[in-house]
Amino acid sequence: MTRATGDGPYFAHETAVIDEGATIGEGTKIWHFSHIMTGATIGRGCNLGQNVVVSPGCVLGNNVKVQNNVSIYSGTIVEDDVFLLTAFSVTHRGPGNFGFAFQEKAR
Repeated sequence: MTRATGDGPYFAHETAVIDEGATIGEGTKIWHFSHIMTGATIGRGCNLGQNVVVSPGCVLGNNVKVQNNVSIYSGTIVEDDVFLLTAFSVTHRGPGNFGFAFQEKAR
């Protein structure tokens, strides 16, 4: 199923849930049972695997690859060209980035 918001068309599997108010970039693919919540922003050319959750206020840059069963919690910013491995949870809320290409969103 091809849908359009923000920058243009993207693909979302029929079982994916895309809440109103989410912004998804052109060419992004969202697969089975994933949930993109209101206020989440996903860049162009991303690929979100099965059962991915992107919480409100998250920002994923362009060309981000997210494997199956990944949860990305509110306030997380994932920079361009990042690969998040299977069953990974992004819950970082403190200073520093511990080697990952994301940072806490300014409050």
